[in-house]
Amino acid sequence: MWLLLEGTRVRLTGHPTSCSSSRPVAYADKESLSHTGNASAAYYMGDGSEHYATSGHEFKPCATPGCKTVGELAQDFWSILAPIFVEFGVDVYNAGHVHSYEAHFPVCKDSKPCQYNYINPKGPVHITEGNGGVPGVPGSNGIKGCAALGSSCRVTGTGGAYARITAWNATHMTYDHVENPTGNVTDSFTIIQTNHGPFNPLD
Repeated sequence: MWLLLEGTRVRLTGHPTSCSSSRPVAYADKESLSHTGNASAAYYMGDGSEHYATSGHEFKPCATPGCKTVGELAQDFWSILAPIFVEFGVDVYNAGHVHSYEAHFPVCKDSKPCQYNYINPKGPVHITEGNGGVPGVPGSNGIKGCAALGSSCRVTGTGGAYARITAWNATHMTYDHVENPTGNVTDSFTIIQTNHGPFNPLD
């Protein structure tokens, strides 16, 4: 994950990814979020090594009996992390690992979109910012829409880039996707959240 935080109203918390057990993941996330405190930050941003709502990559079956594919493992993690994100009102989940860019609308139950805008999101906004310019990844930058019926995906991109995140105040936070070769901002959106806190688990 490649990002630059500007402002002091964002609390960044992370979780380990364990292939053998999802319990430590849940424990670590609850511990980190419960100790952040509302007084020091308006926005909660979770970060991890895997993106659980990704739509742009194919997960192939595993040949070994009893093993799980990356997609199945990701869904296992997501089924445990999603209620934690709701309970603590995590505004943004930004992941890396996958060498691409992908920005989603707010995600609610069953990884479905809550809405198709960023005004008072009813669930976390999922983003993958996983290509700072690693070897073997195409050097050319590009971005295109990835919207589909029932999908939360808004745009996807290729090429080396990073995130510039600016928390202007307690209600407005802007996410810029910045190309490394040119410095151009090829995607930008502002999350407006006037009611920070836990999300409604029924949404």
